[in-house]
Amino acid sequence: MIVLDLATETEAEAHAASTTLTAELVEALRRFPGGTVSDDDSTLSFAALHEAALRRSGVLRGMFSHGDPALLRSRNSIDFVIDLLAYLLTGLQPVLTVGATVSSAELHRIRACATTDSDDDRSAVALYLTPGVSTGDPESIPRTHADCVLTLWLAARNAELTPYDCYLASTPVAHHHVLGCPGILGALLSGARVVLTQATDYAGIVAAIARHRVTVLPLTLAQARRWYGRVAQADSPVRLVQIGGPAPHSADVDALRRLFGATVQILTPDGRLRTAEPATAVDERRFAMHPADGDMINRGGESVAPADVEHVVAQCPLVIEVLAVGAPHTIFGEMVLAYVTTTEPVPGSVVLGWLLRHCRDISVVPDRVVTVERIPRPETAR
Repeated sequence: MIVLDLATETEAEAHAASTTLTAELVEALRRFPGGTVSDDDSTLSFAALHEAALRRSGVLRGMFSHGDPALLRSRNSIDFVIDLLAYLLTGLQPVLTVGATVSSAELHRIRACATTDSDDDRSAVALYLTPGVSTGDPESIPRTHADCVLTLWLAARNAELTPYDCYLASTPVAHHHVLGCPGILGALLSGARVVLTQATDYAGIVAAIARHRVTVLPLTLAQARRWYGRVAQADSPVRLVQIGGPAPHSADVDALRRLFGATVQILTPDGRLRTAEPATAVDERRFAMHPADGDMINRGGESVAPADVEHVVAQCPLVIEVLAVGAPHTIFGEMVLAYVTTTEPVPGSVVLGWLLRHCRDISVVPDRVVTVERIPRPETAR
């Protein structure tokens, strides 16, 4: 069993406390042997990736002791993924660097604090994330096995990753949201295809998307904002764009929707969805939303106007009347549900199929359509 098999956060949290990141990744590689990891030059199956990591870990055991911190420079290549898996298999604590190297003083501090517990200790550090840009001597951020596993569950569930997805990493792969939020690690756990590219320009990214039929695209704001004047991608396979780091403005979200015709998610460092709506804490890990506009549906941090959904659904020739509402969803908070009356007795899936074929703006297509005999419209329908 891997953490993504579990349905609730409570179950995932309990599982994360009884496993390691290493064990989860190994189990996923065995479960999905035909999955693939590609870079600009080659492709490896998950089975071949596992074998390569095992061979490299045999070499590392002769060079390091169990529990040692070891520097690992970020490269968007298959070789980086092999190295990361090999470090974990060896029981090392990879110190990931993006751009600048870790100072000798910081490495000394990490080594002084490093645990020598066996990797059966789930509270042990799995890896260290190092800020790529800092005004001073950057301090590495330790991430325990339990932290990593729970974050992967949260982020992979929020992204609804499946083995049919393809995850493209074009920003430095050691950035937290590209590594494990859900990142390449979440994609591996899901059995999704992983693509790593050195390309950072719009033309290169678009070429990689077309070549690999990419469905999930993580970006940084600095990278994305250079593309806003470019031609939108017609029939793009991308279904989800994820933004990590500083929160974008609404204009950024609109520009990315226009470019890729995809849902845009804004991630927090722990794998949750960022929202600009007011909220109050329920407990240490949960919060309750209080939308500023009670008429809006909050789908995973994305505000959807029911009137916009109703306008689109009404275009279907089978639809007589429509009412769009927000329905509870375990992952996204709310989903968009459309009740319709129709000219003939058809299931809601027929109407939804028509909308998916004919509507270019998928952000206003409901998640589910239900046919009813009549639609009540009281003052408080929403």
